[in-house]
Amino acid sequence: MNDVVEPTAFEETLKQYMTNPIVLLQHDMDKPIGNVIEASIDDKGLFIKAKITEDTD
Repeated sequence: MNDVVEPTAFEETLKQYMTNPIVLLQHDMDKPIGNVIEASIDDKGLFIKAKITEDTD
């Protein structure tokens, strides 16, 4: 839909997110599938490395 997310959009919230870095399936709070183990922001945007622990379809 032509949405644009600025590369720095998560600068203020990333540290807080990393205190409980759960990865959700399709943003569903009832479907956690793993954890983010590394996250950083550069001039291109947000980078994450995650460990997926649940098998999904």
